[in-house]
Amino acid sequence: MELAAAHIVTVLSMFVSCFLTCLVPSVIHIHAEANSWKKRLLSRLKSYSNCVSGGVFAGAFFTQYYPHVVHEFEEIFADTSIWRHPMQLGPSLVFLGFLLTALLERIVDVIMHRFKKRGGMTTARRAPDQELVSTNSRGPLLLDDVSDEEGTVEADAVQPEARFSALAKEEDLDFKVIHSSTTSSNSSHNHNHNHSHGHHHHHHHHEAVLDDYQGITRFVVFVTSLGAHSIFEGLALGLIKDVDLLITMFTGVIAHEILMGLAIGISLARQKMELRSKILFCFIFSVIIPLGQGIGLLVQQADHSSVNVLIVVLQALAAGTFLHVMFLEILPQEMHNHFGIVEAFWVAVGYYLIPLSSLATGDYNAH
Repeated sequence: MELAAAHIVTVLSMFVSCFLTCLVPSVIHIHAEANSWKKRLLSRLKSYSNCVSGGVFAGAFFTQYYPHVVHEFEEIFADTSIWRHPMQLGPSLVFLGFLLTALLERIVDVIMHRFKKRGGMTTARRAPDQELVSTNSRGPLLLDDVSDEEGTVEADAVQPEARFSALAKEEDLDFKVIHSSTTSSNSSHNHNHNHSHGHHHHHHHHEAVLDDYQGITRFVVFVTSLGAHSIFEGLALGLIKDVDLLITMFTGVIAHEILMGLAIGISLARQKMELRSKILFCFIFSVIIPLGQGIGLLVQQADHSSVNVLIVVLQALAAGTFLHVMFLEILPQEMHNHFGIVEAFWVAVGYYLIPLSSLATGDYNAH
């Protein structure tokens, strides 16, 4: 019962925390002036927090989760020769999970990139209005700018948060181009009769609705791609049977997801869309990990020897997700920007928080 209660608390906490951190900045329109000290301060705090969360991920994985997975494999295959095979099934499945997570996210990135090129404006149509970006649109607060559309997929592979920055800039540009074209059309029709003027307003409304629809569709695709590996993080949490290990891993996951939610919320604040659409996006983002955790709990409820083997295999594959977050998301982003002694210090702080907390509470045990 204690384990079930811990899972319920972590599911609710994950959903509420992600939803609020995503929704609040998107509703109150948090932003700072370009090159202001507030922007630099918030950017630096975000970077340090990202480093700490990366360290927590690494500490939780290497000192808690990975030894737990190896121990489970040793117990299940103790009477067979599988575990003593030179290939080492457990570590091999962890690495396979890492590759599958990276491959899945890459596939979704490519699909999303092609979807945007097919469903959005063409490069030729956007070219004459590129100056609108530099003169009228605000840059993201805590995200890195990615303005080259052809390089978006390559940047996405190592900087998933930059994906949202690029998409936000593209949606903002689309709105301005349509607004500019309809304004020009309005000036050319000023000398026409009232019926033509009324028809123009109807056409303007139709284009605005179409643009909002395209923006909503693209955001849904993006949030879905963002959660492609998040559902495996939730699955890893749902398969855990030890309360202390669950709390440790939950700490690392929620720290990372809160930062992602904050980044998404700030980018959402720049979009010209209705409040209910923003709430929908925040809900989709917030429900992905709890959904994965629920699936893990359902699998865990089945008490059968073959199911136990399946649980351990899924745990090993899901463990690769944590490696993906650490080595392909957090560290590359900070190293690409300004990774130095201070950032390395905060990564180390996050890492050693896990073993030190285990020692302080007396819960440490080596499998």
